[in-house]
Amino acid sequence: MGDINRDLSIHFSTKYLYGLKHNEVLCAIEDVISRESINSIQLTEKNCVVTVKEKNQRDRLITVGIKIRDRSVNFVEIDKQLTNVTIKDLPYELSDSFVTTQMSQFGQVVQGLIRRVSLKTPLKNCVPILPNKISFGKHEIRLFADNNRTSCKFCNGTDHPSFKCRDKPQQLRKCYNCHQPGHISKDCLEEVVCNYCLLAGHIKRDCEKYQDDKTRREMGEYADEIIEGRRGQSQSFDESINTV
Repeated sequence: MGDINRDLSIHFSTKYLYGLKHNEVLCAIEDVISRESINSIQLTEKNCVVTVKEKNQRDRLITVGIKIRDRSVNFVEIDKQLTNVTIKDLPYELSDSFVTTQMSQFGQVVQGLIRRVSLKTPLKNCVPILPNKISFGKHEIRLFADNNRTSCKFCNGTDHPSFKCRDKPQQLRKCYNCHQPGHISKDCLEEVVCNYCLLAGHIKRDCEKYQDDKTRREMGEYADEIIEGRRGQSQSFDESINTV
C-alpha cells in the first residue's frame, strides 16, 4: 500500500461498519472509479483512508460517494475538517435546500450530510466564528458549532458553550430540574418538569409535544396522519386497560 498523499487522500468514518474489510471497500469504489485509479486503502478502527492517483478521481469519489452494505458512504478530504453546525428553532416546514442556501454564506455545505432529525449541517471551509443568532427570512434561529466556531454570549470565549460559562451572571443561572432561575439543580426542591414543554409529570423522551414536533420534522406532509393514528392507538390502549 502507498503512503497517504494529503492532496489525493480522502476518508470516511467506519463507526457503524463493524468488521469492515479492504475487499468490501475496494469493490464499492470500483463501482465509481477503476481499480487502477486506487493507490492505497488504509483501515483503522474509526476511519478508512483512500488515496487515489488523480485529482479528478478524488473529486468523483467525494461527489458521488460509495455504497457499503446498503449504506451510503460520503468521503471527506483529509485536510478539510468538517464543522458540524446544530441549528436550533428552525421551523420544520423549511426545506433542506433552503437551509443549504442560507448556510452557504458561512462555508461549503456538504450535500447529502444534512441530518434533518437533529438539524445538523456540516460545513467545509467554515468561517472562523459563526454568529450565535441569524435570521432565515422572518425566522430567527440559533447556531451552535463544534471546532470552537461559536463564541460564548457572556465572555466571547470559544472554548465552552454559554451555559457552562463561569462568568454567567448569577441571576441568569437556571435550574435544569424545574427550569426556574435563581438556583441550580443540585439545590432544587421542586418537581421535575419536561425540558421541552415545561410541564410536570413526564420527561422529554415521553413528551407528546416533542414526539409530535419530531414527527413533523421527519415526515413532513404525512405527519398529521401519523400523529392522529398514534393518538388513536394510545386511546384504544387506555380504554382496554380501563375495561380489564
